[in-house]
Amino acid sequence: MIAVQAAIELGDLEKAGELIASIDGLPPGRHPQFLRAQSARFRARLAARRDDSEEAERLFKGAIGLFRELAVPFYLAVTELESSEWLVAQGQAAEAEPLLAEAREIFARIEAEPWLDRLTKLSIGRETDAVTASL
Repeated sequence: MIAVQAAIELGDLEKAGELIASIDGLPPGRHPQFLRAQSARFRARLAARRDDSEEAERLFKGAIGLFRELAVPFYLAVTELESSEWLVAQGQAAEAEPLLAEAREIFARIEAEPWLDRLTKLSIGRETDAVTASL
């Protein structure tokens, strides 16, 4: 998963897609739900990068649902934050609010300071955009 994350961050979407495909190609017994959730999360990020809004939304929701079902709070919050970042970029900040609230609560509870900082930057950016738009 780290390699997929790195490929996406470096903008190598082709490599990220290849890595995800190798995960998705695992036989059923070697493809646990956690990997399916991670795959959906990363495929959502790729779809978002490719401006495929419908697919990104579907995959983000699927990944969030799987992480919630698996009771994996850290990755649930990470995916909610990533989904929120995408929603804000799409001009849908209101839809991001419930996701951000839950992610903030989880990150605060587990004391994930770097993730709280990232979330705060997104919140500050939205407030700055709102002030700029009102001028």
